[in-house]
Parts: sequence; structure tokens; C-alpha cells
Amino acid sequence: MEKKISVIIPMYNVEPYIAHCLDSLLKQTYTNLEIVLVNDGSSDLTGEIAEQYRKRDQRINIIHIENGGASNARNIGLRHATGEYVLFIDADDYIKNDMIELLFTYSQEYNADVAIARLEGTHQQVFSFQEEENRTIEIWDNEQTLKEMLRTEKVSMFPVAKLIRKEILADLEFDVSLKLAEDAMFLTQLYLKEDINTIFVNQVLYAYFQREGSATKSVDLSYVFDTIKAYEYIYQQVISHYPALNKELVNRKNWADLEVYDKLVAFGDINEQKCISLERKIKSSYWQILKDPLFTNNRKIALTILLFNRKLYQKIVKRKKGAE
Repeated sequence: MEKKISVIIPMYNVEPYIAHCLDSLLKQTYTNLEIVLVNDGSSDLTGEIAEQYRKRDQRINIIHIENGGASNARNIGLRHATGEYVLFIDADDYIKNDMIELLFTYSQEYNADVAIARLEGTHQQVFSFQEEENRTIEIWDNEQTLKEMLRTEKVSMFPVAKLIRKEILADLEFDVSLKLAEDAMFLTQLYLKEDINTIFVNQVLYAYFQREGSATKSVDLSYVFDTIKAYEYIYQQVISHYPALNKELVNRKNWADLEVYDKLVAFGDINEQKCISLERKIKSSYWQILKDPLFTNNRKIALTILLFNRKLYQKIVKRKKGAE
């Protein structure tokens, strides 16, 4: 008998996208689903569209709450989930019609606690998933899984595209005090809590939608330093368990510094003391970043420009992030 899988989707002002996301769920070849939609205080028609879908399919459950952020919405979704497995999906993303069946089937075959699919970004609301007859399956222990998530080449530090046995999430919640990178902390805490059998299904089964021009709408500088806080925490926690991951952990710390600095440069005041202090920190890590194979050549060139011409660097970053 098929085991129930709870699909948790936090929703906030995703009126143009939620129907496409739900359509991809209702087309799943695996049918024993509980679809938990958490409407996080949307001010558009997201809630109304979701209610229309609930009338069509009794597997859909909608929880309407005041806006509290994605982490709070995911936590509420987890508390309401009754399935043996959970799957997180973002409301503007969509999945291949046999994704859940494939992840569940392989999780049973390999006795896995977590089954992870490859994901791919797209700027289109229609993504052509490829059929794979000879897909490969990789078996990872905790250290290997953390390594792969930190490297972000095969899998991400986001909770999506991961079928998780709900039992292993006991006593674990997303940190609502952080607005950014809290999902990376959540996954880190999970893999430091106990031994977890993880498999990676090397096929793109999840498409995450990269909205054009969304950066300017989503940047709130009041919590931009959360990313640095989260990866400092991750470094401190993981290095004591897995010192061999030092290279990946240092890369993520440097990446977090650059990510935050670029947001401050694009949308804040480049002469603000916090920005200046962070710039000094980044420049002090210049040679470390330059020798890091996990950083792209474009990133290294941009960092070199920052060393000699911060105004030109600012212009490049503003253009890239659509802030000009």
C-alpha cells in the first residue's frame, strides 16, 4: 500500500505562479498525497486561487495565517502534516509528473531516510523535463551529504526537492528569528542530529522559477546579515564533527560575505560603516577566494576589480541585480 506523503507549500503573494505549481502536483503519478498549503498572509489572490483548487481536490488542505515569513509557514505546515514522508515545494516552482513516485520508489528500494532530486533553475514557466532511463543513484552518508550541499553543484541547501521521512524531523524546526539562510541551518541541524541514509537521484525532477527583476522586490536590508550569521553558525557546528569539510565551509562563509556585500552595494549605502567593515573583511580573504576552485572565474575577476576600483564594482553589481 502506498504511504501518505505530505507536500508542504508556503505561499505569499504568488498569484501568477501558484496554479502552475498546483497543476504539477495534481498530475503526479503518485496519488496518496496530502497537500498542505500555508497562506502566509497574502494580499493578492493567492488564497482565493488555492481555495478554488481545494474545491477540486480533497487532498488539498489550506491554512490561512498572518504573515510571519516562510520559516514560520513551513513550521506550521510540518505541524499539520500527517504523512509518513514530507516534501517541501516553493509556490512558484513545479515538478516533473513522476518526481514523487521516483523519489518514493528509490527511498524504499535503498531504505533511505532522505531522497534528493537534482533541480534546475528556469526563467520560463514551462520547463521541459527530460526522460531518463539510465539515471544513476548515489548513496551518501551524513558527511558526504553535507559536503554536496555546501558545494551546491549537485544539490542545494534549500529544503525543496528532498523527500524526507517525517520521523527524523522530530523536535526540529526552521529558525523564525532568521529571514535568510534559515533553511541551510535547518538542513545542517538535521544532518548533525543523527545518522541519516540519503540517496541522490541524478535526474532533474524539480524546476525552480527564477523571476525576472524579483531581486529589487525581495531585498530587505534590515535582515541581510542573517546570511552571514547562518553560515558562521554552520561553520562552527559542522567543523567540529567533520573537519575534512573545512574547504567547503570556508567557501560558504566567503560566499555569504560576498552575497551580503553585493546586496548592500546594490541596494544600500556603500559608505555605511557596516558595508565598509564587510568590504575590509572580503579584501582580507582575497587570496583565499582566488585560490578556491569552488568560486567561478567571473567572481574572482569581479573581486579583483573591487580591490582597485570599488565604484566600478558597484556599477557592475547594480546592473547585475537590476538596481540601476
